[in-house]
Amino acid sequence: MHNTVSSALGQVEAVIGRDGNNSVAGTLIYQIRSADSDGGGHIQTANKGGTGQTTYNKGDILSASSSSVLAKLAVGLDGQVLVADSSVASGVKWGASGNRLYTSASVITYNNSVEETSLFSVSIPGSTLGTLGAIRTTLDVGHFQQAGGSSILIRVNYAGNAISSVLLNPQISNVLVGKIEHTMVANNATNAQRGVLLADINKQRVDAQEAAPSVLGIWAYITGTTSVNSSANNVYGITARNSRNDAAERIDITQIIVEKIT
Repeated sequence: MHNTVSSALGQVEAVIGRDGNNSVAGTLIYQIRSADSDGGGHIQTANKGGTGQTTYNKGDILSASSSSVLAKLAVGLDGQVLVADSSVASGVKWGASGNRLYTSASVITYNNSVEETSLFSVSIPGSTLGTLGAIRTTLDVGHFQQAGGSSILIRVNYAGNAISSVLLNPQISNVLVGKIEHTMVANNATNAQRGVLLADINKQRVDAQEAAPSVLGIWAYITGTTSVNSSANNVYGITARNSRNDAAERIDITQIIVEKIT
């Protein structure tokens, strides 16, 4: 008997596997192989229950950028945490875990050298400064003295560019204490930052416990700008350099704090 589809047996054969894609077997093959199906064996899109991804790197996170798209968010820098941000496609980004970006309580004694020496260096995440952020650095000076006619240059660097610098060149015979402070503000753009550098070293050190007012010290204020993409991760730091090799030149940095202030 000829088993046409119109016959009872033909209909059974069509259903269980003898009539291509119209059969159960054909349907199963389609579900397994086709990218438009709900099955597997291919890169399944998010709206079909998959991820749409084929490769991953260590630390990658999948984040929904829409109701049907999953995107990879690469791992952030050490110490960063996920921060909600409605301005980015995924709704989240990596950011600083707190306001404190760098601290050091080690005493740094800088003297008797004409080489430019780093007082500190730290990577500032782009999510910290961005287009509207600001950071402030405070260096406490516990001992400052200079020989006559010499000077110490304090320079602030960001992404390989000098933002601000100040020449410490007082006429002093006493040991002074005070602070050096730098504030950097993103100027509402990814390619412009403004920095303010303040050297306030005008207290006379009488002994190890007390500092008396002095009019012989330094109070210097200078501004500067740089054109760097501050939405990217960049190295930020401060250096010191003597004008001559003199053992009488000395500056002690007793502690350093770098913090996010907005």
